[in-house]
Amino acid sequence: MSEAYRSAQFKRGVVVENDPKKGLSRVRFEDEDDVSSYWLAWNMPAAGGSKVYNAPDLGSQVNALVDRHGEDGVILGARYSEADAPPTQNGKLMKALMEGGLDFEYDKASGSLTLKLPAGLTIEAGSVSIKGPVAVTGASMTHNGANVGETHRHGEVRSGPSLTGPPAG
Repeated sequence: MSEAYRSAQFKRGVVVENDPKKGLSRVRFEDEDDVSSYWLAWNMPAAGGSKVYNAPDLGSQVNALVDRHGEDGVILGARYSEADAPPTQNGKLMKALMEGGLDFEYDKASGSLTLKLPAGLTIEAGSVSIKGPVAVTGASMTHNGANVGETHRHGEVRSGPSLTGPPAG
């Protein structure tokens, strides 16, 4: 290990520039007369065969570890403050609020997961299996473009208490 890393410094700053292709950011350190750092790497939970990607937002307050010359280092992560408060005060919730309106909330006490996706959800999978009861509410439901929701109607069926047979295969 080089001498520069043995004397690494913990610093707090604000992200002022991102290079999303390389996973790097520049950070302004207020304790150094608002001087911006060299490019610092993002610390991610996985970056090998499995990858997790989430660029720090410009203006995010972050913790960094830099060498003694400020020429190399890593952004350890963002931090909460009065300006950037946590999205919940409930210690039993895992919560993420993202630009675009995503609201992810996992309740560790009850085991329930709530997703709010204002622009919709697309799932691409070889197959989907759901165990347990399913409740669908909303304005419409389609299958291959055909209405199968609440307002779905069949032609040539007499109304009344009788049930129709199973779908033809």
